[in-house]
Amino acid sequence: MVPGAPGPAATAGTGPQALRHLSVLDSQLQLINANIYAALLGSGLTGCLLTWLVWLVNPDPLSGSWIEQGQRFVAWLAAGNYSVSAAGFEGVAVLRLHSASWLLAYLLVSLACALIWRYFWRRTGSIYSVEQTYRLLQALALAVGLCWGIGCGWLYQPESSAVTLGMVSLMGGLSGGLLSGVGVRARLYWLVSLPMAVGLVGALLYHGGEVNPVLPVALLLLLLSNGIFAHNTERHIGSTIELRFKNMFLVEQLREQTRVAEQANLAKSNFLAGASHDLRQPVHALNLFLESLSTTRLDARQETIVTHARAASLASREMLDTLLDFSRIEAGVMEPKPRTMPLAGLLRQLEDEYGPQADSKGLVYRSRDCIDHVYCDPSLLSLILRNLVGNAIRYTVRGGVLVAVRTRGTDKVVEVWDTGIGIDASHHEKIFHEFHQISNQERDHHKGLGLGLAIVRRLVDSLGLELSLASRLGKGSVFSLRLPCASPPCQPAGVNALVSPTFQPGAARHEASSLMGLRVLVVDDEVLVREGMRMLLGQWGCFVEVFRTVEGATRYIGDFDGDGPPFDLLITDFRLENGVTGHDVIRAVRAALQKLPDFADFDPPVVIVTGDTDPLRISQARGLGATVLHKPIDTQVLHAELAKAFAFKTSKNLLLI
Repeated sequence: MVPGAPGPAATAGTGPQALRHLSVLDSQLQLINANIYAALLGSGLTGCLLTWLVWLVNPDPLSGSWIEQGQRFVAWLAAGNYSVSAAGFEGVAVLRLHSASWLLAYLLVSLACALIWRYFWRRTGSIYSVEQTYRLLQALALAVGLCWGIGCGWLYQPESSAVTLGMVSLMGGLSGGLLSGVGVRARLYWLVSLPMAVGLVGALLYHGGEVNPVLPVALLLLLLSNGIFAHNTERHIGSTIELRFKNMFLVEQLREQTRVAEQANLAKSNFLAGASHDLRQPVHALNLFLESLSTTRLDARQETIVTHARAASLASREMLDTLLDFSRIEAGVMEPKPRTMPLAGLLRQLEDEYGPQADSKGLVYRSRDCIDHVYCDPSLLSLILRNLVGNAIRYTVRGGVLVAVRTRGTDKVVEVWDTGIGIDASHHEKIFHEFHQISNQERDHHKGLGLGLAIVRRLVDSLGLELSLASRLGKGSVFSLRLPCASPPCQPAGVNALVSPTFQPGAARHEASSLMGLRVLVVDDEVLVREGMRMLLGQWGCFVEVFRTVEGATRYIGDFDGDGPPFDLLITDFRLENGVTGHDVIRAVRAALQKLPDFADFDPPVVIVTGDTDPLRISQARGLGATVLHKPIDTQVLHAELAKAFAFKTSKNLLLI
């Protein structure tokens, strides 16, 4: 039986408890359906054995020719004495006739029961018809039981102990067989066994016989013990089935809660991605305006204000970059590329970058010299150590921070020590969870977002490294990162080659003359970003054309009639209005260039600038073959990309010469 959708009436009057009862009953009926045909077959074979026993105990009395046998049979019919206890031809013939008639009737009843059950079982589709099906099954069981009760009373022979013992034995075996067929519902067992017991025990008590004092009691005890066993079986199997449904219900609840949690997590991620994108736009524009303002003539007070404003902008950018790093890890775009690398250059860069921060807080920053090489991804290792060192300085009020390298067997262990607030043992695992901060209930932005150590954990796991923490509350902490040791290469790469350009400290101030004459095409739907790019790039000596839509950019290319290409560098946002993406801008601009005969093969550099941290969009942007920068941009990085485009332009001009 397959549970179907409940009808309106059934639903209205059926509660959870009743529905669970129906589900248990449905499962029990399915078990019975799996065994009922075998039970009916076994019962039919038992009937055949009983008939064969009667015929075996009572040999064929007919002898002589067929004519003589016919005459004797007709005379017996004419006499009208059909008693089963009659001797001779008459009694034996009656017994044989009775047994054959009963067997035929029983087999027909069993066949009818099987066909009726099969018909209704196949047409029962709703769980709310289970009780009607069960009532039908009870009626069929009672019909089978009555057949056996009639047969036991009709075929009993008080003068034959062999028939009596055989009948009792067969009834006992049939009673035991019922347990496997319908034992999951004790009522069905009694509906078959009680009529059978009444017929046989009644015959034993009524007719008497040689063994009747013991057999009725023994048979009743057997039926009673089997009945108790049937009740226990029904209770245990019912409990098991109900437990299964409870587990299924709990699993379904768990799936629903998991689905809700996943939806909430997705909503949170979408909210963070959207909020990050929306926040990055004005911060990016502010960064451009501040950089442009810093190149003008300012008095001392104005310089102080600009310095503080740039510091605030930098803090916002660092928090947004933390969200970006986390999104990159979630997107799986930070693929480890391990190689042999020296630790000296990385430690020196950490000291150059974080030493001044420690000095400003009155802390001592120390980094021990190291000539060791390890096998790791340089950029990911740099990001891990930057997060650890940044946290150490952020949560240390007095004392200092030490970055050291120790040897442990065949590995090198980079340790970041601090004399900060320490971490209670109960928080040693929680601090690696997203947005978990121990002492930042007031959400001070100077203490970050609580993603730094979550990023560290993800990166450590992706690199297959081991990170441990030891800390004493109020005394300080030490994070230990275990790295596989490596032999130095024959021609080791320079230190600067091992670290991402984003982390280069103390870059020299760029000069406007270095980009003089560079044509830059900017496509961005944010008006503040367009104006900021126009102002800053113009101060760097570039010719800047800014457009809100891709149609404006392609129109400019089509109408361009100056010397040289329409532009030397394309800077475009990744997500524009009306669903337009960086893909669309690049394809449209390249198609517009191909329409110009002199620049059909011109493929200028492309920089995609996006404030989107959605993992899918990050993966898409990285697949364009263009440089991807994230808002708010470090102006030094932007200047470096423009310098690359200027070098590309210069090389093209030299080739033309």
